[in-house]
Amino acid sequence: MRPYLLLCQHRNERVCGYPVREEDLAARPGRDLTTTLLRVLGALHDEQRPEIVTVLAAGPATLHELADRLGLAKSTVHHHMGRLRLGGLVTLTRNPDRSYSYALRWPGFTALPALLDELVSAAIARVTTSVPGVTPSVPG
Repeated sequence: MRPYLLLCQHRNERVCGYPVREEDLAARPGRDLTTTLLRVLGALHDEQRPEIVTVLAAGPATLHELADRLGLAKSTVHHHMGRLRLGGLVTLTRNPDRSYSYALRWPGFTALPALLDELVSAAIARVTTSVPGVTPSVPG
């Protein structure tokens, strides 16, 4: 699912369409762990995206503000924001002045340690059951 943003304007009215529901972004039981992790980690898989996250950790920012602070083209920042939104790490909100601000979606970040723990636990369980007599060592 690609997080398209549909903006329509007629006279003084603007419509913003964002087809990703909050519940689609949340990690939940029964969801494929690998798919969820790839989505989240893939969202951070670029040198500029952690920089964007650092800027947004200070508070919401518009596309223009992000581009100015990072010294990047707005089209580049827009691309990265789409990836971060797809990973469930960023939200988009309309401001009273009709501009739009991006902000960090904290549940996307706080769920990451549990997802990684679940992945490691599943891998250890697989090794333990598939190779008799082998006990995986886990640094601790």
